[in-house]
Amino acid sequence: MRVTAMMVSVLVAGSVACGPSGGDVSEGTVPHDVPAALALTLLSSAPGESRIFVGDAPTDVEAVLPPTGDLPLLGGVTRGNGGTLVFEVDALPEAALSDYAETIEGEGWERAPDDRGLQGGFLPSPEPIAGTWCTDAHWIRASSVSLGDRHYLRVWFYDVGAEPTPCENAQMRAQMPMGHRGLRLPLLQAPAEAEVQMTGGGGSSNGVSMDALVVTGLSTEELFDHYARQVERNGWHRGSSTSSDRLAMGSWSAQDEYGEPAVGVLAVWRLPQDENHRALLRLDRGPLER
Repeated sequence: MRVTAMMVSVLVAGSVACGPSGGDVSEGTVPHDVPAALALTLLSSAPGESRIFVGDAPTDVEAVLPPTGDLPLLGGVTRGNGGTLVFEVDALPEAALSDYAETIEGEGWERAPDDRGLQGGFLPSPEPIAGTWCTDAHWIRASSVSLGDRHYLRVWFYDVGAEPTPCENAQMRAQMPMGHRGLRLPLLQAPAEAEVQMTGGGGSSNGVSMDALVVTGLSTEELFDHYARQVERNGWHRGSSTSSDRLAMGSWSAQDEYGEPAVGVLAVWRLPQDENHRALLRLDRGPLER
């Protein structure tokens, strides 16, 4: 991943230095720069290999994507059966995502009603996710991010292959026996400039859980409050909580997807060996005991 990121930086810099920014840089003039030339060779446009482009998307990519209106395309990369595009937007992330959703759903793309899996839990970044949409042949996922006072929309696109699409997965989950569904953790965005790594989790007919390692400069209480605000925005109602320098935890009354009572638990504690944090999120069937 680091090598690919370095190549992306070299390619973008090389394309700007060597001429027009539009078009597939792998098909343009190779700059008189050994690292850039090597990157262009390694990331060639041969079938199944990666292509990086700046400006307009290749024709075959445009053919599978939903319309994006007047959004300026900065560039992207294609890899075999999919790729990533980056657009610059004028609106704040939430408004940009809403506008994008309205546009593509108006063109017949089906939105996956449950596009993030059964459990939810801790996301590895602070980026909000717009959602996932499908057609018979392709599916896309979108997110937005702000860097300073500039805002961007990132779109991942995929061919429909042997694996079920997120839309098909949602239909399959809807057909599962009730005892194996209905419990789903809220999605919790990471703090800014934090590194989040999933470390465990699981589920049964009576409960689901997820835990993560969080590397951040926030204190234990600040990290707990960051996640607690998000579970409450997802409809959890706080019952009790306690905190100290190294541990913060609380319980909430919640509901499963059928309106039945459930108990939510969030705990954050500081690890003694390296001062990083662990975070745990649980949701179990049954009422919260006061």
